[in-house]
Amino acid sequence: MAVAQAAARGGRSAAAPEATVPEVPAAGVTGIDRILQGVPLPAVAPVRQHFADSPLTDLPAALQAALAAGGLARMVRPGWRVAL
Repeated sequence: MAVAQAAARGGRSAAAPEATVPEVPAAGVTGIDRILQGVPLPAVAPVRQHFADSPLTDLPAALQAALAAGGLARMVRPGWRVAL
């Protein structure tokens, strides 16, 4: 009976799962390379950002000035929660 049921399922028995052997990547090929193979990625460029060495003495004033300079101060309403 078990043989007939296995034959009906394509010859595989539910009790004996197929063993898989992981592929060995070629030299220099990482797992992420295999995952992203054929996926178009945007061009990227290295960027450096320099921060002032002096600490802010008045954070609320500096934040208000930065928001005003970028035109964002008028978009933020009192009581809103904003992540920066």
